[in-house]
Amino acid sequence: MTLIAAGFLLLGYVVMPASEKLALIIVLPIEATLLSILRHHILEWRIISAREKDVQRHVAHYNLNVKLQTYYNANKFYQRELQQIENYADLNLWTYVGLIRCERYKQLSEYYPDEYLRILRQIAKDLKISRLKSEFIYYIADGTFMVISPQITREMMEKINTITKENLRKMSIPIPIDLKMSMQKIDLENYQEFPELSKLAKHLHRGLETDIIVEYLKEDQDD
Repeated sequence: MTLIAAGFLLLGYVVMPASEKLALIIVLPIEATLLSILRHHILEWRIISAREKDVQRHVAHYNLNVKLQTYYNANKFYQRELQQIENYADLNLWTYVGLIRCERYKQLSEYYPDEYLRILRQIAKDLKISRLKSEFIYYIADGTFMVISPQITREMMEKINTITKENLRKMSIPIPIDLKMSMQKIDLENYQEFPELSKLAKHLHRGLETDIIVEYLKEDQDD
């Protein structure tokens, strides 16, 4: 278009002083070049912006340190479990939801950041080994892991929890830590009490304060 316009100015009949024609002939290519550069940068910015959004979305849904999905995914799965419990009431479905929390996570992350991240990775590794393949493990932030266990019997759940605690006690850790565990069964009788995972999480956190504290101290491993 720039070449056509310039050619039209040179060859066509345009009522315009020669000096203005010359100025337009000089300006048009510059303008076209600037527009081309601008379009290129806008396109590049859009691509970078889209990639940044993809990265942010991935980080929001997946914790790279412990290699586990996050609260966002846990909430989606929990809502699906509630729908199934309600929609298939005649099947009497249920699911267990549990928390494993590393106490004093704020102090640990502040004063021992590297060791804290290592501890979280070790906990995640042990949970992946201890829990069944049919269970779903998440990291929901602040030193807290969540396990959602559909259709696991009470007896089996107790055995799995015992195995989990034993494996966590054997962890090789650089600093003393305390871990707490709390679990709640969700079924037809109580699923309406916990319509949101956030409400259930608060209930489980309160349970952590009253349940037996499971202590895993480095000194105990050296005995």
